[in-house]
Amino acid sequence: MEANDLKRSSSVEVPEVKRTKGSSTPPIHEMVGGSSVRQYLNQHLTQHLLAGLKEIGNTKPEDPLRWLGEYLIKKSDEEKSTKTEDLKEEEEEEEVKSTEI
Repeated sequence: MEANDLKRSSSVEVPEVKRTKGSSTPPIHEMVGGSSVRQYLNQHLTQHLLAGLKEIGNTKPEDPLRWLGEYLIKKSDEEKSTKTEDLKEEEEEEEVKSTEI
C-alpha cells in the first residue's frame, strides 16, 4: 500500500507543518520541546484527561463522554478555587511583610 492510499483511507486529517522556504524540517521551536499547541495541551489538559480516562476505565459509566465532561468541569472548578486560595495566601503574606517593616 502506498502513502497516498494510506492518506485517502484515513478519516483523520493531519495538518501540514508550515516550513520555511527551502527547508524540509519543522521550525526549531517545534523540534525542541514540541509545538506550542502541544506544550499548552500538556501543561493544561493532559494530566486531567488521563486521570479522567483512568476513572472511566475503573467505573465504566453508562455515558462515558458525559461523565468525562462533568469530571473535567469539576476539575476546572477545583483548579480555580485552588488558584484563588493561593492568591489569598500570597496577599496575606505580603500584608504581614509590609507590617513588619
